[in-house]
Amino acid sequence: KSINVTGPYSKENKKNMVVVAWSTGATNNPVDYMENLILEEILIGHEGSPLAKAMLESKLGEDIAPLCGFESTLKHLIFVTGLRGVKKSNVKKVEKLIVDTLKNLCETGIPKKEIETALMSIEFADREVKRANGPFSLTLMRRCYRGWMNEKSPFEILQDREVFKEIKEKILSDENYIIQMLKNRLVENT
Repeated sequence: KSINVTGPYSKENKKNMVVVAWSTGATNNPVDYMENLILEEILIGHEGSPLAKAMLESKLGEDIAPLCGFESTLKHLIFVTGLRGVKKSNVKKVEKLIVDTLKNLCETGIPKKEIETALMSIEFADREVKRANGPFSLTLMRRCYRGWMNEKSPFEILQDREVFKEIKEKILSDENYIIQMLKNRLVENT
């Protein structure tokens, strides 16, 4: 589906935000959640990540869209990526760039350094509970939402280190595991 929504804008800034989104699994499924988190970190975790870099270097927009990442508070996980500050003439080019970049990554592979960096970042973030947007207890409560709101025990959701460990081992032992995740969750996901 393609949806165009008009939002508020100033007379000086009539540029668009273009995002592509996929439904990528069930929020209360720990494997779906963790694989999405890993893909997000590999693809757009920082400006040098393969997809983020391709979008920024394309100059089709001004910056990465603020909506980028994956949403885990709904029943279905949603992966979103795109650019903001896009001229109307470049709207379709952004979608093509995203899809072509993902397909190219499936063909050429993802640098091992990017995968290792993403895994280390996720592992570190899981062990550290930042006091962002409120006290420690509210931060932990927000982490529980993805399961709690979808018929899973909050304790089960907080104990996802084992799932991460299993997926990490698969990734490190099978160089095609990440590519298969990328194909299943994004490239071949209609």
